[in-house]
This record gives sequence, C-alpha cells and structure tokens, in this order.
Amino acid sequence: MRNRFLALVLCLTACLFARAEERPPNFIVIFCDDLGYADLGCFGSEKIKTPHLDRMAAEGMRLTSFYSTCSVCSPSRSSLLTGCYPRRVNMHVNDRNLCVLFPADKKGLNPEEITIAETLKAKDYATICVGKWHVGDHPDFLPHKQGFDSYYGIPYSNDMNRREVPLPLLRNERVIEAPVDQTTITPRYTKEVVQFIHRNKDKPFFIYLPHTFPHVPLFASERFKGKSARGRYGATIEEIDWSTGEGSQRCGCGRKHLGFVHIGQRLATKGKQWSPARSERPNLGRRTTSTLRCQVARKDSQSLGKFRNRFHPGPPSDLRNAGRSPFAEKADRRT
Repeated sequence: MRNRFLALVLCLTACLFARAEERPPNFIVIFCDDLGYADLGCFGSEKIKTPHLDRMAAEGMRLTSFYSTCSVCSPSRSSLLTGCYPRRVNMHVNDRNLCVLFPADKKGLNPEEITIAETLKAKDYATICVGKWHVGDHPDFLPHKQGFDSYYGIPYSNDMNRREVPLPLLRNERVIEAPVDQTTITPRYTKEVVQFIHRNKDKPFFIYLPHTFPHVPLFASERFKGKSARGRYGATIEEIDWSTGEGSQRCGCGRKHLGFVHIGQRLATKGKQWSPARSERPNLGRRTTSTLRCQVARKDSQSLGKFRNRFHPGPPSDLRNAGRSPFAEKADRRT
C-alpha cells in the first residue's frame, strides 16, 4: 500500500452483433493496480510483451495527459466511480484516518452517491463489476448496491490477507473461496467477463474490470509463470494483456471501437521514435497514473446522459448504523 498507485483504465466501445447507430455503445473499463508507466510494449517496454494492448494502441486512440485525484486505491476508485473528488464523498481517509480502507472498516462509498454504473443502468445497460473493489466491504457498500447487477472479485487489496480474515473471493455478498488461490484469479476474472458478454450480447452493457494485479504479492497462472523476461511482475502484466485480448475478441472490437490512452508521460509524435531506455529501468519508486479511454462518436457520447464532476459536498459515506461487514466478526477476534 505504500507504493504509488498507478491506474490503467481501458474503455472499449464494442459493436457486438449490431451497428453502433442501432443501439448505444458497450463499455469495458479495465483498471490496473500499480502498473508502471513504461511497462507496456506500446509505451516502450522491450521486455514485457503486450501484443493485444499494443494492437489497440496502434488501431485506436492514445492520449498522453491525465490527472488522478489521489495516488492510492480507495480514494482514486471512488473518483472513477462517481466523478467526484474523494473528499467530496468522504472517501479520502478511512474511519481511522488512514489513506485507504481496510478489511471490516465501518466506512465505504455511500450508496446514495451516483455512480457511472447507476447512470448507465438508467439507460437500460447491463452492468457488472469483476475484480478488486476497495471502496467498502460492508454489504451496503458492495457493487450490487452501487448500480452493478452483479459482482465477482476480491473486495480489497490482495495483500490484505490476515490470519483472522483470509483473503476472500466474493460473488455478490457471498464468500465462495477463502483464502482465494491468487494464481487463478486473472483467468477467473476473464472467464466471468466473457460469460457476461455472451449473456448480454443483445443489449448494451458496462463492464468494470479492476484487476487485482500487478499489485503485490504477485501471482500468475502456470501458463504465464516463469515466461516473462521481467519475472513475476512481467508475468502478471502479460496475463492481463492476454485477458484483454480475450475480452476484445469476444466483443468483436474493430478499428473504430478501440481506444488507448497513456497518461502522465509525454511521448514523441509525428513520426518521431520515442526511446524506452530510461523507462525500462525498474519502476520501484515513483509511479504515475495512466488511463485508456474510448473513441466514441460525438452523437454516442451525448446519448450517455449527464455524468460529470459534481463540486458539492456529498452525503457522509460512514454508515455506522447500517450493520457490520461480513468479515467483522473474525476481525474482532484480534482485539
């Protein structure tokens, strides 16, 4: 948690068995935790192989300027979901004044806040969150109370595995595995997303896929373990690249439906070659924030409704009287 938080956000507007003008576009947002700014091939990495993301960068749109509201998990995720500064929605600290939420915290993103999932759901989108949530593990703060039809994932960072509270894998509110086998988590996320795409091929959908990795501790499946020139770190990224390829292939994404945006670093343009030499050094300290955004036709973006920053104080997100986290009983045994 002490490392800088780096987010990689990918938006795909996919035309799935229908043309864009016949229905609203689909959205997939992929959020990567602690990904270095030069750890993708399309941004200079020569050791980490990311052919699917490289193809998206070549065929789509790549932006190079972005600001994040915070450098750590919970506050920045609350901003992505709501369009608000973390302090506006009381997500800048937890109930003990720490910078992120921890298992069984009494605080979380207030369900009265309007999320992008709720905005799209009002437009008859199917919605799902798959992956690391980290804006509250109390049932009232979980994704199904924040505009998502369903949730599958780990509710906080994968280093928050405690003897008293084994790292859980959730389906909605139910713990289905604890501790979760982290070597299987990226393929399982991918399978969940692909199945959701098939189930909703006839309607617009929104997928929020905040990957667990490359946040430490690092794990990769047997298919990718030991295969990357950058070791375990590179293996997690190459597996995420494979996952992205699986999702985009199932969406039927073409050249008009891909967008790739890198944030926080200037790259040479107009035919000039950018040298990756300096950025190939290990990214152990300072990190920056990246985002990939979608290339959407103006008429499509106007149809999505008004989802924008709201610069007014939000209701307090600390619902102390709403009940206890499903993990609180075990956590209390520590005291």
